[in-house]
Amino acid sequence: MSFEEMLKKLKTEYITNLPSKAEELQFLVDNKDFEELENFFHKLKGSGKSYGVSEVTTYGEYFENLLKSNKALTDAQMTGALTLLEKIVESRQQDSEFDILSSEEFQTLKAA
Repeated sequence: MSFEEMLKKLKTEYITNLPSKAEELQFLVDNKDFEELENFFHKLKGSGKSYGVSEVTTYGEYFENLLKSNKALTDAQMTGALTLLEKIVESRQQDSEFDILSSEEFQTLKAA
């Protein structure tokens, strides 16, 4: 197996496991565990970068920084975080990137 094939396989596995991240996020949101949410987003930021899934990196970075500055998320921000991750998962399951920066959901969160 070539290096490129190995990287592609790892990326595919990462994307396949993204739905479990949505479940984990739902649990953390339900429990309003903001410290663990910050860790969750930090890990997503890094893993997205490692696997070349740029929208996950942007997503993780945005919410990690939001938690660092506010120490909590509003209900609207938590709902937005869930919605965005679900959209990323849906897009990637259809083998396409999710343009998070142009998405209406992301723009609404940033404007609030």
